[in-house]
Amino acid sequence: MDSIHRPVTIFHRRLSHLVARRSFNTDTSPTLFRVDRIHRPVTIFHRRLSHLVARRSFNTDTSPRFAFSLFKTLFPTPKPFPEQDPMATTSTASPSDNNSAKKTEAEWKDTLTEAEFYVLRQKGTEPAGTGKLNKFYPKPGEGYFSCAACGNALYSTSAKFDSGCGWPAFDKCYTGSVKTDVDDSLGVRRIEIMCNACDGHLGHVFEGERFTATNERHCVNSISIKFVKNNLPEKVEEEALCPNL
Repeated sequence: MDSIHRPVTIFHRRLSHLVARRSFNTDTSPTLFRVDRIHRPVTIFHRRLSHLVARRSFNTDTSPRFAFSLFKTLFPTPKPFPEQDPMATTSTASPSDNNSAKKTEAEWKDTLTEAEFYVLRQKGTEPAGTGKLNKFYPKPGEGYFSCAACGNALYSTSAKFDSGCGWPAFDKCYTGSVKTDVDDSLGVRRIEIMCNACDGHLGHVFEGERFTATNERHCVNSISIKFVKNNLPEKVEEEALCPNL
């Protein structure tokens, strides 16, 4: 175990350095895996491995049962993403519904589909490239994107751009519509973005990638938002979040 802990630690440090620099955005090689997509599982693997090294429990047990337990600890079965029922209806909350953002978790579970509840309330993540709004680019002024749970207006159509990450990307939001929570627990700064009205999980915002003039990317789960066509919200001012953090 000691023989693999050191190289994993070195790899994790170098990977964290690349994530911090965001240097992978200049890589035009045919490699499909982006550094930011593998950093989180590598971080989790490194933390679990460090925990096992600290316990030294592997030195006193060489049984097959322990080997299997060790394997399950290092490589746990991921929680499956709930399948979407094509006939299921999503939340129909509108911005005018004042009570739509004030619900208990039990009420949210009754209101949302299983997949929506998993992402919006349990902070899950939909598989990359599967969201119906990922490659959806309406014309400016054709509508706006709102929270799928409460109907709060979040993003304009002009804020959406193609980042190639597999999830809808926006470079700014309507002023006061999105709030953040900075998480440093995994050794790298991660900024969660949530609906400011109902606390629904949207995704994360990333800095320094230089896709657009705001230099930030809101990586949003497609299932967390919906498109409101032929209408515009009352608030039209927009803001970038990262300069205020």
